[in-house]
Amino acid sequence: MFVLLLSFSACLMYGQGSVKGTMQDAGNKGKLAGVLIEIQGTDFYAQTNSSGMFEITAIPYGEYTIQFSAEGYGLETKSIRITDGVLDLGVIDLENIGAENPAAEDIIPTIMLSDEQIENGAGGTQSISGVLNANNDVFSSKVAFSWGAARFRVRGYGSENTTVFMNNIPMNDLESGRPTWWSWSGLNDVMRNRSSSLGMAATPYTLGDIGGASSLDSRAGSQRKGLTFTYSYANRSYNHRLMLTYNTGLMANGWAFSASGSWRYSENGAFIKGTSYNAASYFLAVEKRFKKHSFSFTAMGAPSVRGKGSPATQEMFSLANSNYYNPNWGYQTSAETGERQIRNSRMTDSHQPLFILTHEANLSDNVKLTTAASYQFGKYGSTALDWYDAQDPRPQYYRNLPSYIEDPAQSSLASDLYVKNEAARQVNWDRMFEVNRNSYDFVSDANGVQGDTLWGNRARYVVEERRYDSQKANFNMILNANATKFLSIDAGLTYQFYNSKNFKVLEDLLGADFYVDINRFVERDSAAVGNTDASQNDLANPNRILKVGDKFGYDYEAFIHKATAWAQLNFTFKKLDFFVGGQGHYTTFWRKGNVQNGQFPDNSLGKSEEQ
Repeated sequence: MFVLLLSFSACLMYGQGSVKGTMQDAGNKGKLAGVLIEIQGTDFYAQTNSSGMFEITAIPYGEYTIQFSAEGYGLETKSIRITDGVLDLGVIDLENIGAENPAAEDIIPTIMLSDEQIENGAGGTQSISGVLNANNDVFSSKVAFSWGAARFRVRGYGSENTTVFMNNIPMNDLESGRPTWWSWSGLNDVMRNRSSSLGMAATPYTLGDIGGASSLDSRAGSQRKGLTFTYSYANRSYNHRLMLTYNTGLMANGWAFSASGSWRYSENGAFIKGTSYNAASYFLAVEKRFKKHSFSFTAMGAPSVRGKGSPATQEMFSLANSNYYNPNWGYQTSAETGERQIRNSRMTDSHQPLFILTHEANLSDNVKLTTAASYQFGKYGSTALDWYDAQDPRPQYYRNLPSYIEDPAQSSLASDLYVKNEAARQVNWDRMFEVNRNSYDFVSDANGVQGDTLWGNRARYVVEERRYDSQKANFNMILNANATKFLSIDAGLTYQFYNSKNFKVLEDLLGADFYVDINRFVERDSAAVGNTDASQNDLANPNRILKVGDKFGYDYEAFIHKATAWAQLNFTFKKLDFFVGGQGHYTTFWRKGNVQNGQFPDNSLGKSEEQ
């Protein structure tokens, strides 16, 4: 009996209990994964799983202080008493200090990003807030001067080495590999929820890439509740910006709604002349959360029309006495009113809406399965000048520059002309119209009809639109599981489909009656050897007569199918973290030609071999 009483007393003295709870964001009520929970003065700690839950077991009876900490959130402490059984702390809120009291590295200015790096075009500039890809990492924020991976080549890697996800959908273009930042341009208010890693670090949504990885959460339930209206005046690419955002936050019935829109406008660029800007963006999201499931739908788009700037030689910058010289624009006189208006020859017109459907299922307290699907389609076009049997109309054409002219006197006259006359440094629209109106000519065997001769003003100069229309479909599945206190498992399967249509459209005849679909560069050489077919862009329709809106030049499609599987094991100890992972891709791609080209009659039409 004495032994039994002694044993019972020892159990009371050295009894053990447990503590558990759930962590969530105090603002949007979203569950927080990766929160560190420590019982101060002991070696007991834990991290929350993907559902925000934690549990620490085998704690000796007694009174303790428990601490909750997470990057970007305020420190929270509580006094607890461990007795027999499990102490359930319920739901614990953490305040997001990043939104109310940002740290110095989180104050992101509006900066200028290159279109060539943001999207698939080239030249020009566009104002995008660095908050779209900001990172709390000291190296990334300080060395990159808050420009992020889109502008600054972090450790020498381009943006194609950085993986970007939105609502668990990969947002990197399958052709270029670069993130499609322009898909959500102007939607800063609803793109603030993000997590980022620099370099090959463990993330719960992908194995990552050598340049790092970022995940944007734009679901309605993740947005901070409230109504926001912003008007901005700037002297960058645009002058005026209006933004309106309304978020309900996660309501008591489990529903959440979010809507945002913006408009940016400038009749003429403040620094780079001729760069007009007219861009809008829209965003709609709805989410329904159940006890263990959530469904969310997001739709967004960013239609824009803007004038581009283009690179020039140092000689032209010196002659213009400005580093903001833009060779793409000039004055065009209206035939009706006689007014002179600025016109840019390199206009970009794009709109590719994006739709994302996401389902999140908490299969258990330790296992979460996220499934997402997306579809994006639309237009991307960029205009340019084209000409036939005429002088190169570009003002920076090297044969017209003073440095090319051998006679010193003539070179000096040319230099004076460029320096003193701004019109000499710009596109001469009126001259191109005049040439076209006085180019009465004929085309033999028009549209491939023998003996059919067409007379009229044949265009020597036209404006063409180079189109890169595309459609993309993505399916992604991610499994996150906490196997033990020290081990978590992340795995994923992704399938992606991509189809791009590449062709040219006749945008403007510049006062002429028609244009002819032939390759001006090949025509001269092919005629010399007696092969007139080589200059035909479409052998099935030789000497095809073109009107505004007709396709010409080239017309082909690219197809890409890509499947990815990855998995990683994450080990988390008191003073040591490491992960082991692997990833595999399978990609197949091919080209489909829609016209038979005279230079490549045997392999330009139809489907190519799959690679």
